[in-house]
Amino acid sequence: MSIKNEAKIKNPLIVAIREQLEHRALWMYLLCDHAMCGDRGIAESFGCCLELPSTIARGDDLCRIRFVRK
Repeated sequence: MSIKNEAKIKNPLIVAIREQLEHRALWMYLLCDHAMCGDRGIAESFGCCLELPSTIARGDDLCRIRFVRK
């Protein structure tokens, strides 16, 4: 996954800060996805699958978790 927001300012300091923020956004996405492993296991134990229509890590306002029967 690549999160890119092209900068108009090419100042080296600004570029470095932007790269760090992009790295942190990807890290947050991966941590959030990993944290959902437990929720996926719970859903599976009830014969459901887990859907994530929105997540904060993807830039949405809130996380929505949906358990759907198989």
